[in-house]
Amino acid sequence: MWLAMEYLGLHETDAFEAASVDGGNDKDLEIFFVDEETERIVVGRTKFNENGRYRAKKNELRGLLHTTDWLKNPNGTVSEGRRELEAAAREYADAISRGYPVEYIYAFCGPDAKDVSDAARLFNFEAVNNVPSRLAKLMGLEFLKTLHEETISQSTRVPSCSIRVSNYFEESGTYGKAVVTTIDGAQLSRLYREHGDQLFDRNVRLFLGVRKGGVNAGIQTTLASATEGRTSGLTTTGLCLSATSTHRNAARWNCEISVSSMAVKRPLA
Repeated sequence: MWLAMEYLGLHETDAFEAASVDGGNDKDLEIFFVDEETERIVVGRTKFNENGRYRAKKNELRGLLHTTDWLKNPNGTVSEGRRELEAAAREYADAISRGYPVEYIYAFCGPDAKDVSDAARLFNFEAVNNVPSRLAKLMGLEFLKTLHEETISQSTRVPSCSIRVSNYFEESGTYGKAVVTTIDGAQLSRLYREHGDQLFDRNVRLFLGVRKGGVNAGIQTTLASATEGRTSGLTTTGLCLSATSTHRNAARWNCEISVSSMAVKRPLA
C-alpha cells in the first residue's frame, strides 16, 4: 500500500484498492492498478524482511511476469473465488483492448541482485517490440529510499553528473534559468550506462512503449523511414533536463557543465 501511494501517487483509499488483490492465492499479484492518466497497467509485488536485507529472487520476478497470464483468463480467476482478482481481470482485459502497456514492479527491501537485474534486462530486451509494450522495473532498497526522499523533496534521481559542451547560450524566465546546448550521442550513451533508467524514471514515455497510435510508435516509424529518418534528428528530437543547479568550469566554448539533481523530464518535439 505504501508503494502504491509513493510510486503511483495515489490517495490512501485508491492505494488500498490497488493492494486489495493481495492475500491468499493471489497468484503473485500484490498490486494492480490501471492508470488512466498515463494510460498504463501497473502490476507489482513486494518483498521484505525485518533487517532490511531481503535477497531478491529470479523466481519471484518470473512469477510476477506471469501474473498477467492469469489476468488474461477471467474464467480462471472466477474459479479461484477471489472477487478482487475477478475485478482485476476484467479491468486488465479492458485496458489491454485499448492498447495500454504493462509495467511490472518488483520491489524488495534489500540490495540489488545481479542475476535478477540480468533477468529483468533480458525480459525488457525481448519485449521491446511488443504491442502493447511490457516493461519490468526493479525497485531495491536504495531505489525505495530515493523514492521516499523525492516524495518529501529531499532528493531527485541523479545526484550529480557532468556534460561536456562546445557552445551554449542561456535563457531565463519564471521557471528559473536554462542552458541551451547540443549534446552528442556518445555522451547520452555514457549517461545511460552510468545511470540507466533512473534518468527517465518520471518520464511518461519510458513505460508507454510503442503501442499503435501512440507518440512513441510515431517516433519509431519516423526513425525507421529511409527518407524521414535521415533528418529526424535535425527537426524533431531534443531533451529537457531539469536540475537544481549547474556549474561551468571554463568559458562558454569547450567547457564542462556539472549538474546537480538531474532528471530527463521529457523529450522535445
